[in-house]
Amino acid sequence: MVEKVGNGVTNVKVGDRVVVTAVIACGKCKWCKQGFTSACSETNDSSAMEKLYGTTFSGIFGYGHITGGYPGSQAEFVRVPFANINCVKLPDDVPFEKGLYLSDIVVTSHHAVVSADIQEGETVGVWGLGPVGALTVQWAKIMGASKIVAIDNVAHRLELVKQKYGAETINFAETPDVVMAIKKLVGPDGLDKGIDASGFRYTKTVMQSLQRAIGASTDSSDVVNEIILSVRKFGKIALIADFLGYTNNFNLGGMMEKGITLVGCSQNPGHKYGETCLKHIQDGTFDPLDVVSHRFKLEQIADVYKRFNEKAGGIEKVFLETEYAPPRAAGPILQADVWKDV
Repeated sequence: MVEKVGNGVTNVKVGDRVVVTAVIACGKCKWCKQGFTSACSETNDSSAMEKLYGTTFSGIFGYGHITGGYPGSQAEFVRVPFANINCVKLPDDVPFEKGLYLSDIVVTSHHAVVSADIQEGETVGVWGLGPVGALTVQWAKIMGASKIVAIDNVAHRLELVKQKYGAETINFAETPDVVMAIKKLVGPDGLDKGIDASGFRYTKTVMQSLQRAIGASTDSSDVVNEIILSVRKFGKIALIADFLGYTNNFNLGGMMEKGITLVGCSQNPGHKYGETCLKHIQDGTFDPLDVVSHRFKLEQIADVYKRFNEKAGGIEKVFLETEYAPPRAAGPILQADVWKDV
């Protein structure tokens, strides 16, 4: 809820129900004008990012100094720079419990399927079924994928995408050869499109684990290599999960010889997709609450993060309420308000 506005704010007013975008855009630079708000050149002056990538991209709330040093927005109040573009007004028929996730995971997962250019009738693989990965599966279904294969090692995540979206599932902890398992499901040519929603931290080989442990590589290429082997010739791979720096043992030859297009999605240019995603929420074709497991008060945040880190209690995505939050919306908005062991 908007509490106060500056003199230059014209698009929102005090009392408006808004969602604040995770990515901070200026709305005026050449990148923002093209819709690539995550590439904004005016909201992040990090010299570390400049050195690492040769340029900077947008500032991000709560992501550290490399993305501009903006404080996180899990607080009673947050000051929003360039509020005319970074505050999205919520219609009256969208409760905060659904609208909140337009700030990041809804638009991020939509960005993944757009970047992968999923076409009706195609086969799609999604690696990693955290909130972004699971919602990517939901978007892939909406986009008309004929078959979706979801890969993870967490049983309740696999069950969610199987029951909600009809995905074929592979538990890589129980499957010695994921690539062979995928080709049994979709045919010997492999998937049309692959999406990595797992990220740089996840290793599958001893070599990558060792290299990351001693600092010889910042990022793991294990999952991306697996996707390269799983995708058909002249297929496409989109990286929506976080990658930070450099990796070793990357199957560059496989990508080149197979003619695979590898797309770095960047952080999400959520401003570009907000209206589309909001319409899908309003008409009921997309439900962000599929991945929301709990609702807690802000003062419980330390315990919430501890349990996130320990992967305890079935915690997936949480709605945190402050003392200023409106009453809980009517209906079965969330599964539980207390810790739930699974």
